[in-house]
Amino acid sequence: MFTIQYRQEVRQRLINNAKNDSRIVSAAIIGSYAHGKEDRWSDIDLTFGVAESTSISSMIDSWTDLISNEFDGITLFDVKRENTIYRVFILPGCLQVDLSFSPVSEFGAVGPHFKLLYGNQYEKAQPRSLPIQELFGYMVHHILRARFCMERNRLWQAEFWISEARNYALKLACQSRGLNIDYGRGFDDLPQNILDLFKDSFVKKLNKKEIIRSIQAIISGLEGISEEVKELSVKLNHIMYELSLCDNNIIAGT
Repeated sequence: MFTIQYRQEVRQRLINNAKNDSRIVSAAIIGSYAHGKEDRWSDIDLTFGVAESTSISSMIDSWTDLISNEFDGITLFDVKRENTIYRVFILPGCLQVDLSFSPVSEFGAVGPHFKLLYGNQYEKAQPRSLPIQELFGYMVHHILRARFCMERNRLWQAEFWISEARNYALKLACQSRGLNIDYGRGFDDLPQNILDLFKDSFVKKLNKKEIIRSIQAIISGLEGISEEVKELSVKLNHIMYELSLCDNNIIAGT
């Protein structure tokens, strides 16, 4: 595995390369390092503002060659948001490097974890927080899909939807407490009594009876998340009851 020193060296070399690249007019560090919470396993996150005369695609190609030639890096995937392209690389020692490139006129913070290194940044619209009701709606949808997949004997798919439903239940708990809901980042910061509500919601054996038991465990934990979630759950008591029913055919099918 990569060392902290190696990560620091790679990050500094990338920043130096950016400073020497006339096509890059602004640069920033994003992610955990930008707000002093980098740990042993953190990756490298850098974002660049590109001169208007240079295409983003040509910058991506150029820097991919640099990562490959100088660091033996391999491209994992791209994410595109409007005119910004993010490319994720893996380097020897399992060091992840995330680089993003934006036209300089659109370069700026998306979220709070942004530390400008040089150049200018512009005010950008910040992503909205999902309302509790919307998160709750997604969770109910995922429970519904889990139940119907089970009825179709699509048990692997049912387990997928149960995991998604549990994730959204925990997102509800995070949102209710001002914790980060993205990629499970706030889950481990939830109070233990909240996590305990869902500790029995994992599918332990792939059969219909166990799928139903997991659905019941998620539903039973909802009212303990917050008063707002409890109110939403009460409104759908009749739906939740139907989704958690376990009839004799299901028991026989185990």
